[in-house]
Amino acid sequence: MRQRGLGYTLAGVVAAAPTEHQADLLGLALEGASKAQLRERLLSFRKDKPERQVSRAERIGQALQTPSRLKALSQKDRRRVDRLLTELGRLLGEKEEMGPEGSRTTML
Repeated sequence: MRQRGLGYTLAGVVAAAPTEHQADLLGLALEGASKAQLRERLLSFRKDKPERQVSRAERIGQALQTPSRLKALSQKDRRRVDRLLTELGRLLGEKEEMGPEGSRTTML
């Protein structure tokens, strides 16, 4: 890159870009784009990338792993959550094991 007159700073921006965008950035740099212009273009690549959608199951799984969310539930609602998890476990073919005091717990 140095042979074609590209400075180290600009080359660093190009090298830091995802491989699939380096050729585009290199072309812009060789045409005289500034470091700021290259960075702006690099940021536009990230904006073009669609954000990953979190599924309903993932959101519920995250809520179940948050102790404060579970503690905020009433005792009745916690028992219902436990029954629903047991049912989901059966539907998904998960094994049950005996928990403390002989209660059933689902291994998810």
